[in-house]
Amino acid sequence: MFIYCRNKRIFKREYFKIINMEITLPELIDRITILELKIERLNAPYIKDELLECQKALAKFKERKIEIKDEWFKILKEVNGKIWDLEFEVREIMDADDVWKAAEEKFGFENLGKRAQTIAKLVIDRANIKNEIAQKTGQGFKEVKTDYCGQK
Repeated sequence: MFIYCRNKRIFKREYFKIINMEITLPELIDRITILELKIERLNAPYIKDELLECQKALAKFKERKIEIKDEWFKILKEVNGKIWDLEFEVREIMDADDVWKAAEEKFGFENLGKRAQTIAKLVIDRANIKNEIAQKTGQGFKEVKTDYCGQK
């Protein structure tokens, strides 16, 4: 796998000692959907190598006869896409000289707060989806969000 810094590959994996460690299935599905979004939205073909590595890892789960449902990819990609959309507009103001002024002008503080709440709820939804995958497949661990913004 590669390490990225602001959408540019900066180190190739051969510079690091390879440690064989299996990623959990819920995390792998989540990572694949995020990489797909990056390729689609950033027109970032260099991320395809990372996606291929993840797809190889996914094939190993399939070889072990672990049922992997297409709907998990669809749902996680949808949630990750919504998070992306909401966060992307906020990231656009982060380089402003006066971030708070830029935030007030672009969103208004009330709308910025609502946006943060929506993102928090989506992050919890995402964790719940990954927990469902872990529970149904017996692969991975339950992700627990405590005292998380937006959590009831």
